[in-house]
Amino acid sequence: MNGLKRQNRRHSIKAALAALFLAALGGMAQQAAPRGTVTGVVTRAGNPVGGASVMLLSGVSSLKLSTTTDRKGVYTFAGFPVGGVEVQILDPDGRVIASVKGALKAADETISIPVAIP
Repeated sequence: MNGLKRQNRRHSIKAALAALFLAALGGMAQQAAPRGTVTGVVTRAGNPVGGASVMLLSGVSSLKLSTTTDRKGVYTFAGFPVGGVEVQILDPDGRVIASVKGALKAADETISIPVAIP
């Protein structure tokens, strides 16, 4: 019976080590996901809009980030996952008043998505 207990213990240890290894690999895969930068200028009637509420949505996950434009109407999202993106401009009540789609196609890429508010 002692031999069987040792064998079961070894199998348990091996299973635990395998689970830890797979968890570590999963974490590394998430960290290694290619990311890029989305930037742009928000305008209305050709003039920059400072203080605009900007939301960036991922087309490949549920990730949503938000920021506010600077006084020159510029927004920037760094470290966003590669794939389809949508830039939305929100009014003070949180309603979308303008939206433009684009795509980050490669790691470390920077794309510019200008948005004109009608």
